[in-house]
Amino acid sequence: MSMKKTLDALEQTCKDVGVRLVYDELKGEGGLCRLRDSWYLILNRRLSTESRIRIIREALTRVGAAPPLRPPQAQPPPAMPEPTPAVEVEQTHEPEPVSARV
Repeated sequence: MSMKKTLDALEQTCKDVGVRLVYDELKGEGGLCRLRDSWYLILNRRLSTESRIRIIREALTRVGAAPPLRPPQAQPPPAMPEPTPAVEVEQTHEPEPVSARV
């Protein structure tokens, strides 16, 4: 999924969970704040798409909404096959018994 589509989905999630998203001229990146019973996420309009996605995901996590489009969970690696010997050794005779010395 493209970064733009990811950002659009996150912005829609903000609307769905009641976080008002505001883009404005700021000196910093921006952040999440609560005013009375409402959540506001104020972002610097000059931020890159990657930074916007990161900040919105962090804010949604903080207000208790699971961010959509999480990276897929890592799958465990496939099981390794049993090793096979590189060389097979055949015994052609029985080992000699060790006699006890008296």
